[in-house]
Amino acid sequence: KALNRARCPIYHIGNHGGFHSWILNLALQVPGVAILHDLDLRDLLLNAWGPQRFRAAIATDYGAQAADALCPNGAPPTPRRLRAFDGRHVGLRIIAEASLAIVVHSAFARSVVEAMTDAPVVVTPLAFALNADAPPPAPPLKPPLRIVAFDHATMDRGLFELLSAMAAVGDGGAFTLDVIGESPHWPRFWRRVRELGLGLGPPGRCVRHAGPLSLPETESLLRQADLAYNVRPRTLGESSGALLDVWASGRACIVADADAFADLPRDCVLHLPVRDGRLNPDDLKRLLQTIADAPN
Repeated sequence: KALNRARCPIYHIGNHGGFHSWILNLALQVPGVAILHDLDLRDLLLNAWGPQRFRAAIATDYGAQAADALCPNGAPPTPRRLRAFDGRHVGLRIIAEASLAIVVHSAFARSVVEAMTDAPVVVTPLAFALNADAPPPAPPLKPPLRIVAFDHATMDRGLFELLSAMAAVGDGGAFTLDVIGESPHWPRFWRRVRELGLGLGPPGRCVRHAGPLSLPETESLLRQADLAYNVRPRTLGESSGALLDVWASGRACIVADADAFADLPRDCVLHLPVRDGRLNPDDLKRLLQTIADAPN
């Protein structure tokens, strides 16, 4: 109510170029409270500003050499170059300096943003901290346990490490896998499935590509699963819509023990160690073995 009386705008800023571009530009013109769901806005900044202004912003924060490598000869960066660029928190300083206050979702995110601005930075609780009614008890789990994983066209989601760990536990028969999403590395993914002898097929036949799904379809698949796998060895942001879908479906989830995911309560998710942005397959194998030995 106080914000309404003050006519203070509140901006929800994600990283979707088509949807959030106008919100970003308005937030820079009319300062207000920015609610940040991502800490790296490279896709948004490119779509909102175009390649030339985007290149200038990269040069300001990371130097002319980085800008030339990302946008050679002034050309727009390819999706692969954009994702591979190792600058951290691209575009975050721009919105942090322009805002009256910033709302984030984790202590990690607050520490990052506070280093960029003198404006107040507030942490709001995510779903695990809400006083909601407890879901009904799940039936006892029996092998094979069904895992649902999320893939992305340009982000490493640790799927190849997951395949290797699955093949090493219980002679490959302890888990089945459904993968949601689409990406250009599917041919290599399926070759690896065959090499490991995991097999392909319909639900319940070890590995299945569920494809891009709508939100209701995603929630339905998650409710049929025993475990979710939402690992991002290199995180660009701090919040995860997929993780919220997992929680809404009342399922356990494996996440990377890095950045904002490391702030999640240890009794809420299963943390997987990450070192220098990489997973160790042995760590994942040990975690899956622990789950297979005592699934309940």
